[in-house]
Amino acid sequence: MRGRNAAWAEKAVRDAATLTASEARELGVVELIAKDVPDLLRQADGRSVRVGDRTLVLHVAGAAVTELAPDWRHRLLATITDPTIAYLLLLAGFYGLFFEFISPGGVAPRVIGGIALNTGLYGLNFLPVNFAGAGLLALGLGFMIAEAFVPSFGALGLGGIIAFLLGSLLLIRGDVPGFRLPWTAIAVATGLSAAFFLNVASVAWRAQRRRVATGDPDLLGGAGEVLVWRDGEGEIHVHGERWRAQAATTFAPGQRVRVVERRGLTLLVEAEGPAPKRS
Repeated sequence: MRGRNAAWAEKAVRDAATLTASEARELGVVELIAKDVPDLLRQADGRSVRVGDRTLVLHVAGAAVTELAPDWRHRLLATITDPTIAYLLLLAGFYGLFFEFISPGGVAPRVIGGIALNTGLYGLNFLPVNFAGAGLLALGLGFMIAEAFVPSFGALGLGGIIAFLLGSLLLIRGDVPGFRLPWTAIAVATGLSAAFFLNVASVAWRAQRRRVATGDPDLLGGAGEVLVWRDGEGEIHVHGERWRAQAATTFAPGQRVRVVERRGLTLLVEAEGPAPKRS
């Protein structure tokens, strides 16, 4: 009815196609480009428009402008659908759920992460998202998580950082002003993600190298204190527990001993130091 480009309008609905202002005017999607409201009124003055069965001529140059501000709901939705805000909410949600995964039982990370993740996905739903970028972003996060549990000597972590960076750059399709992620947000998110997962990987690596703290490996070589001793056997206190012990030598109460073997519920021990002096 208005003589505009209907083919592009269909692409905008079906394929989320976007255009710059100049391209939109060249393709007949829009009629005017104005730098501000007074400029728009000046350019529209004298144009004819069809309203129902009548044709009206606009006389709007210098007309008074009444601004209708959006309510709080529309302002909130506009904030959520900002590419940077949606991107940060998505990452915050992921980190919250990851904290819950590595440290179950926390209520705050689970609640905050779930709300942030769903809100971020809602915001991205209104943006021209590139699925290749989203896939690279998820792949990068997955690789960095795997680095904490798989001994890849940094290969997974480095690949995850690169995939995360590329995914962030490609996440928003097109080059329309206002619908792209700023370099600063991408750089900060990539740096923080890399630092976070490198720290997690280092903690996991130290935990794997740490001496076993339960069972026989923890008991053998452990130091204890004699509680009661008579005729080659008695009881000792080791690692916070009271054990029955045996040895070929005689010990005095309070003497330090070292565990050399475990036979069922009995420990074989030897002297760790000289017997304490009796008063």
